[in-house]
Amino acid sequence: MIVYFSADDDDINPENDSENHWRHYENPKDWQNTLNLALYHVAANQPDTAQTLYQQALSQNAPTDKIRKAIRNLQEFLIVFPSNSLAQQTIDLLQQSSDSETHDS
Repeated sequence: MIVYFSADDDDINPENDSENHWRHYENPKDWQNTLNLALYHVAANQPDTAQTLYQQALSQNAPTDKIRKAIRNLQEFLIVFPSNSLAQQTIDLLQQSSDSETHDS
C-alpha cells in the first residue's frame, strides 16, 4: 500500500521509510522527519512505534508549528481512512499538548 498525503509532505510514504528511520536516528530532533515517520507507522498499523515517536516529540518539546502540521497530516489521513482510531486518538493527544502549550505561554 502506498499512501501519499499532500504535496508538501513528500517524505510521508513507505518508499522513504528506511531513509526516514536513518534520518531519525541520525538526528532525532529533526521534528518534521520524526513526525512524518510516526504518521507512516500509523498508516502501517504499528501503533506502539507511532505512539513512541509522537510521545518523544511531545516530551522533548517539538515546536508548536511542527505539532500543528502533524495534526493536519493526521486529519488528512482520516479523510482517507475515517475509521482509524489510532489517528483520532493521536490528534486528541497532540491537540491537548498544543492547547496546553498555548495556555502556558
